[in-house]
Amino acid sequence: MLGWAGLAAIGWAALAYDDQTPFPGVAALVPVAGAAAVIAAGCNGGRWSTYGLLASSPARFGGDISYALYLWHWPVVVFALVLSGSSELEPLYAGLAVVVSVLLAWVTKVVVEDPVRRWGLLGSGRRAGGFAVAAAVVVALIGAGQMARYEWLQRVEFDPVQHVGPAA
Repeated sequence: MLGWAGLAAIGWAALAYDDQTPFPGVAALVPVAGAAAVIAAGCNGGRWSTYGLLASSPARFGGDISYALYLWHWPVVVFALVLSGSSELEPLYAGLAVVVSVLLAWVTKVVVEDPVRRWGLLGSGRRAGGFAVAAAVVVALIGAGQMARYEWLQRVEFDPVQHVGPAA
């Protein structure tokens, strides 16, 4: 029963919270407590267990793509807003954004995550550490380049008559 109560708390928060809900804050306790209840319930196969639901293929697929979906959904939503020319997505664009996000997440899992896991590309501590250092250096270089670009743009003379921007 604890697992079902946890799923109910998560579902209630997902459906009841809107843009007026102060989040993060105290309101975050409901979905976090729900997740904790699901985890505490464990994966026993008892009569009242959530195991059957959470071990189903659709739930496992959602879990498999969850991180990639987390990474992809906002860029897709923003792109859909730009394409729609609106500040809110109509149901058609919202549905398309969900489909595109799920497809991109699945492709990312299959093309990036699975090969890294299968081939052990980051298997050893030394290799993973080297990758982390290299990634940090790349991010630092990109950040330094963006800062230099920003500082350069601050020094550029701007004349609204000569630099008309998008109206040109």
